[in-house]
Amino acid sequence: TFELILANHQRLSFCYLDIPEPLLQLSFANDIARLDHIWDDAGPKWDPKDCATVSSIKGVPVALCYWQE
Repeated sequence: TFELILANHQRLSFCYLDIPEPLLQLSFANDIARLDHIWDDAGPKWDPKDCATVSSIKGVPVALCYWQE
């Protein structure tokens, strides 16, 4: 079991099987501004709806900055 503490102080507990397979390849070459919307959930441009289309666990959008953990 893993646990992340998100920027809003929400604790997200999950196991490996809760992590879905990626549905698409990510590229920001043509839209670098989008990276700012999904990279950091503490950032001023954070967009949880956009992030949810790319990265979520158990229905919770997970900013890309957490994937290194």
